[in-house]
Amino acid sequence: AVIAPTTSVATITINADGSCILNMSTVDMGQGSDTIMAQIASEVLGIPTQEIKVNHPDTDLTPYDMGTVGSRSTYHMGNAVKLAAEDARAKIEALARDVGLPKETNYPLSELFQRRYGMQAGNIVGVGTFIPPYTAPSSGSGHSANVTPFWMVGGTGVEVEVDSETGRVRITKLITVSDCGALVNPRIAETQLSG
Repeated sequence: AVIAPTTSVATITINADGSCILNMSTVDMGQGSDTIMAQIASEVLGIPTQEIKVNHPDTDLTPYDMGTVGSRSTYHMGNAVKLAAEDARAKIEALARDVGLPKETNYPLSELFQRRYGMQAGNIVGVGTFIPPYTAPSSGSGHSANVTPFWMVGGTGVEVEVDSETGRVRITKLITVSDCGALVNPRIAETQLSG
C-alpha cells in the first residue's frame, strides 16, 4: 500500500513575463519527478513542459509535502500540482475577462499582464492541496474500506543456470512487470523498472 493518510501542497507562479515556476517539496532523486510534475502543469496550463521551472525543495521556501517515500509522489504531489495549475488557469481566465478579452482568447500570458497593469508587472499564484480520502482501520478488526488510495503490484521472474560444481550462478532471463496504472511518462516508468 502507498503511505496514507498524507498531504501534498504545490504552488505555481505565473510571472508577468509569462514564465512559470512550480514550487513543491518532492525530491527528485533520479526517478524523474521534476519532469513528471512539469508535464502535469504543462498539460493543464498549455505551457510547454520545458518552459516550466521546477524549484528544488527547501523547507524554508517550498510548500509542504509529507515525503518522497513509498512510491507516492506522482499520485499525491501530481494531484497537488494539477490542482495548483487548475487554480492558476482559473485566475488567468479571470485576468483575461478583467481586461475585456473574449472567452478562450489565446493571448500570450505576458500580454495579459501588460493589458492589466500597463507594464510588465504582477503575477498569478495557483495553490493546490491534495489529501486523499482515508478511513482509519477499525480498532476492533483492524480493517478499513479505504486505508490507501492505491496498491502497488509488481513481480519479477528469473531464470538462472547454476554450475553445480563451482556454484556459479548465471542469470539467463529476467522479467520485471508492474501494474503502473495510467502512465504520465512511459519512458520514465520503464527506466525505473529497469533500474
